[in-house]
Formats: sequence, C-alpha cells, structure tokens
Amino acid sequence: MRKLIWGVFVIVCMMWLVTYCSTSVYFPNSYYSRKDGSSLAKEYFAQALDRMNEPSLYQTALNTSSSVYRLLWLPSHDDAVVIRIKVSKQNVTIRSKVLEWDGDKSSNSIIKANILKDISAKDMSELALKLEQSDWLRGLGRPNNSLEFDGSYWVFEIVDNNKYRVIDRWSISSKSNKFDEQLYEIGKDFIELSGLDFEHVY
Repeated sequence: MRKLIWGVFVIVCMMWLVTYCSTSVYFPNSYYSRKDGSSLAKEYFAQALDRMNEPSLYQTALNTSSSVYRLLWLPSHDDAVVIRIKVSKQNVTIRSKVLEWDGDKSSNSIIKANILKDISAKDMSELALKLEQSDWLRGLGRPNNSLEFDGSYWVFEIVDNNKYRVIDRWSISSKSNKFDEQLYEIGKDFIELSGLDFEHVY
C-alpha cells in the first residue's frame, strides 16, 4: 500500500513539473556562444516571447510547411512588441502583440493588443526580397554592436524551407552602419505592415 501511495505521489509530482516548469526553447544554444552577456539576452528575449504566448519558431522549424518571419522589439522604456508574419499556400497573415512589461520576472504582464489580419502577397514579397538582399542573410561581415543603457533590442527570426535563422541587434537606426541600417529599415517595414503606430521607433 505504501508503494502504491508513493507511486501515485511521484506521478503527480512529475505531472506538476511538466505542467508548470517546462518552457519552450526559443533559441539554439549555438547562437549564444559569445562571452558578452548573450546568454542573459537570450533569457530576456525568451521571457518576453513567453509572456506574449508566442510559439518557439526554433522548435517548430522542422515541422512546418509555412514560412514564418518574426520581429521582437524591446525598447528600454516602452512596451514590448512582437510582429509575426506567416506565409502559407492559402494566405499571408500578420499577428501583432503589444505587451505592457518592464522585463521583471515578478511583475504582471498585460497584453494590450493582439491583432491578426491579412496582408497582400505583394507586400510580403517586397519584405522577403529586402531580407534576402540584406548583408545578414547574404552572410557578409557582421559589425560589432555595443550595448548602452538606453535603447532597444531588435530580434529577427526566420523559418523558411525548414531552416531557422536568428539575429539580434541593439539600438539600430537609419544612421547606423550599412548592416544595421538594412535591418532597421526591415524592422520599420514590419511595424508599418502591422498597422501599429508608435511615436518613436528606436
């Protein structure tokens, strides 16, 4: 009888752990091999995506027939934003979410906006072409990207032909180097397609 009770107890504990302690793996460990705080950044990005109930593109890359493009924008002093575009044989959709969040694990997070709409194949083709022609996807040299106190993270993810790619940059703008300027313009295209309106995009 004691063995039966103990067995039931162990099963219940395992179910609790699976339900409450398992988390999605949002990024490959190999991407964060530098010794400059990248592992902390990865946790920060994953936490924001989890709070917005976003799927892991990295985990689903091998099991999807769709192409998916996602921008995670994390300003220092504003709401967190995620914009995800899904390209399927039927249509092209864009989902945009805005999270009231200060990056504190203990704080309550409120999703202020969660909008899903269709976009035209033409608009998506233009964005995909910009990405394909960017120095990032062409594999050209990546300049250093120093961190400062104020600014924002830009995290771009792509799943296409079951291949996953990701890059993050800090405080890019139209006045950055060519590599970052291209990503900034692509990020602005994401925001424009989403229909979200922000006073400052930095």
